[in-house]
This record gives sequence, structure tokens and C-alpha cells, in this order.
Amino acid sequence: MTTLVGRKFHGVMAIALAAVVGFASSADAKDYVIDKGEFGGSFITSNFKYNQENRTVSTIATGDAGGGGLGQFQSHTVSDLGNTGVACESTTTDNIGGNFVVERTDVVMTFKKGQIFLKAASDQQDQILGCLFSTSNNTGPDATGVIAGFDLEVDYHVVGGTGEYAGATGIITIVTTGSMIQFNSLTEGDSMFGGVTGTLKGNFCTDCP
Repeated sequence: MTTLVGRKFHGVMAIALAAVVGFASSADAKDYVIDKGEFGGSFITSNFKYNQENRTVSTIATGDAGGGGLGQFQSHTVSDLGNTGVACESTTTDNIGGNFVVERTDVVMTFKKGQIFLKAASDQQDQILGCLFSTSNNTGPDATGVIAGFDLEVDYHVVGGTGEYAGATGIITIVTTGSMIQFNSLTEGDSMFGGVTGTLKGNFCTDCP
């Protein structure tokens, strides 16, 4: 009985999601361009998982998608990051860091007139997209190896939306800089919390031919 109810629930959810993501309105095609978008917010490790082994990072931010009339937005990003164990090219004696890859990452951006949904471009998976760095000369009881932050750049596919942006398609590049204010190494996985700022640039359209 539990399996049957679960299947029915997931089937209804799949139909509902297709209704808001996969089908655009009957309006004419419209282009939206973001050429000077900015955002800021915070991130924290999450209980949401793409797979059993990895931890995800949940980021909530607010910003303005400048240049295309989209206006202010709130975004929520969930990312599965993997450490390569390879030092970043910019590493110095006072800036110890390692490259990492983005296994999976999804974004919901909420505007006044609707939402758009983003997924990381599939050809980026397992490619080095960022640098997680730490500083070795901080003071305090946890000075050695304190993680200071990260840099990350990801190209996202716009895969749908709601409201005015139903059926949206396009590509948006998001560049993020994170500042770590708390890092705890735990047996079940590292826990992190901090702030983020960044920029976004790209374009998407609705009812595209």
C-alpha cells in the first residue's frame, strides 16, 4: 500500500511540474537579457542530497537582474560539490586551496512576474569550475587551515519557468564568491556556513520557435 500511494503521489507531482515547466503560454516569443545582474546572500550545508555519499550546499540570495527589465529576484541554489584534491593555480604560501568540481546544481529564481528554473550544463559535470581556498596565517585556536572561502563559475541551462516566464529556455552564467565564517569537520561530512556575492549574465526567451 505504501508503494502504491508513493507512486500515485509522484505521478501527480510529475504531471503538475510538467504543466508549469514544459508548456509556455500562447503569447508571442519574448527575449530577456541579463547583462549586469548582481546578488548577495548566504550558504549553508544542507540535508538535501543528490546521492548518499555527498553533502550539498544550499544558497539563498537576493539581487537584481539588470539590463533586461526583469528587476529584483530571490534565488535558491542547491549544489553538490566534489573536491579534486588538486591545488588551485593561484595558490600561494598564505592561500592554501584546492580545485573542486560541481557534480550537480539547480537554481530557482523568483521574480515578481514568475520564476525560472536552472540546471548546470551537462557538459560541465566533472570539470573544474571553482577553487576552495584557506589561509594558514589566521590567529585564534583554529588558525591552521581555516577555510576562508571559494570562487565558482557555472553555466546554467534555463529549463522552464512559471507565470510570465513559463516555458523559458536559455543560458545564464553565474559567478560566485563565498566567504566562510564557520567550518566544522564532522564524521558524516563537512559543515559550512557563510556569505556569498556574485554576478550573473545571459539571456532566455519564452515561446521560442
